[in-house]
Amino acid sequence: MHRGGPGRASNAGAGPASAPTSAAPRLNKRQRRLAERERRRAAAEAAPQERRPAPAAVPIVISTAAQARGLAAELLRPGRQAPIVVISTRPDSPEPWIDARAVAREGRGVVKVYVVVTGEASWAFAKDMPDRTEVYGGAGRVYSADLAWVEDCWSSTLHLASDEASGARATDGLISQVLGSLPRHHEAKPSQTTPLTGVVKMLLPPDRALVSDGQVTATISPEDSAPGLGVDIGQLLVQGQRVEGAYSKQTGYLNVGAQIIGAEQALGDLKPGDATLVRVVGMKEEGLVVEAYPGQDLTVPKERITSNAADRLEDLYRIGAVVPARVASVGPDGLGLSMDDLDDDEPLVPAPSLLPGGPPWIEETEVAAWEEADQGEGGDARSQRITELEQALAQSRARLSDLSLRLEEARGHAEEAAGELARQRRLRQEAEEELSQARAALKRAPARPQAPKPGPVKRAETAKALSPEALREDEEGLFLDPVDQIRYEIYVAWARQTPPVDKERWPLPERYIVGEAFPQALEELEGIDRSRVMRAAVDVLTGRAREISSRNLHALRASAAGGSPVRTRRDGAVAFRVSLQEGTPSARRLHFWRLPDGRIELINVAVHDEIDV
Repeated sequence: MHRGGPGRASNAGAGPASAPTSAAPRLNKRQRRLAERERRRAAAEAAPQERRPAPAAVPIVISTAAQARGLAAELLRPGRQAPIVVISTRPDSPEPWIDARAVAREGRGVVKVYVVVTGEASWAFAKDMPDRTEVYGGAGRVYSADLAWVEDCWSSTLHLASDEASGARATDGLISQVLGSLPRHHEAKPSQTTPLTGVVKMLLPPDRALVSDGQVTATISPEDSAPGLGVDIGQLLVQGQRVEGAYSKQTGYLNVGAQIIGAEQALGDLKPGDATLVRVVGMKEEGLVVEAYPGQDLTVPKERITSNAADRLEDLYRIGAVVPARVASVGPDGLGLSMDDLDDDEPLVPAPSLLPGGPPWIEETEVAAWEEADQGEGGDARSQRITELEQALAQSRARLSDLSLRLEEARGHAEEAAGELARQRRLRQEAEEELSQARAALKRAPARPQAPKPGPVKRAETAKALSPEALREDEEGLFLDPVDQIRYEIYVAWARQTPPVDKERWPLPERYIVGEAFPQALEELEGIDRSRVMRAAVDVLTGRAREISSRNLHALRASAAGGSPVRTRRDGAVAFRVSLQEGTPSARRLHFWRLPDGRIELINVAVHDEIDV
């Protein structure tokens, strides 16, 4: 029978896909296996890919000096693309107080998390890192890829942890920084969203809020809704605020970014003459850099801040401070601002809100209203505890900053202190030699009858006579001329409140003027101790008042009208004041003239800006 029967003809008519098998090369078992693997790979690439969870990110432990040096080299490597988190363990345990695994999870495999064991590894790490950028003893940091922290250690916040509570705060702080610093191209593909309108039920500072429409509870985060503004949750939302946005059931987050009010609209109602709040973000030689809206930098020229060319901006302001400013002009290039013509009681236009119905994005109060409010319905205990912990963290950061500044100042005086110590040792040696000589002379001298020892009453009288209160009483009324008496009391106040190592740095000038009305103002002074006035006068005369924020050094204006120039005298002297009291309705202030030649003339002590000249 012919083998090319109807069946073969039928196969030939099936088209090219049914070519005779005899034309195909024969494959061995290994070749067939490789071909099948390649076929499956090609099919998998062509098919729609099902999203699979990325491998779990875990912290990397650094336990040796060599590993620590390698980590330091990686942190300092130029061109690094992503931030790196470094967390240290407790001094008495191989585990950190900070939840390193939680931070690593939020890093999504992009931000690496290292745990440095406190001891040999942490010492080696600190040795290879720039000054004040290391971590040890339970603390943690986020090291940005731009290496800005190498020159400015304050740009890399040190999160301290010494127990469970502070460890939780530090964990939240690191996670917030990590989420805010993730490169945008690494974020997950957007999930499907649905519109949702709800009410803010609770704030979870610094970066979360809970919103509910009665059925669904969603989370709002500044990193998702306002990634470019760099604000906390309390600068966006307030409890009870109505919001609407795109809700992702997959993530549980509500994105309200579409509702963000832009800078042009937010600042559009300001007009020349208005006084509003701004945040200090930088200092340049030509002026102060501030924000009236997040990310919108404005420069206030130095001549519109102070009339004294000798003033330094860093003595008058600090980065991050919220201060009032007056709108001098409105134009296509933005707002023109001035800061030299504002009164303490100047009415302020509130800073703009970033969302409809939201709070001002900055506030003048030391603690923002959203931090003080009861953030949970029915006085939710957890919400209140979170608020208390956030406030404690802010206070700890302020104390840490103050201690760091003191340490820096102490380092600057180290050489001077060493010299003073050497001088004191020489004086002590000379005194011991004199004492030895006196003892030898006493042995050679004839014996004298000893006076009776003072009893308890006599000792008490002596102690009372040497007390600070008695010494101050003795200092009063030593001179007939009241000006001489004032100069003497100022000198004594300077000698007492200025440490020996600082007397050369803060000398008391000899050429200053006690104004004609100043003695009478002291005689009529009520409600404040005279010695406090003398201490304030010392701060003014030595120049320290510029560095003491509580003194509130302030140039006076010619009148209470807005835009009034500073108060001057015919000889060119400028009027200033410093505070003697704080937090009282009738706080006293010390007023003085600063003469063109730099001398100081003390005017009076009065309430607010009352000057009788």
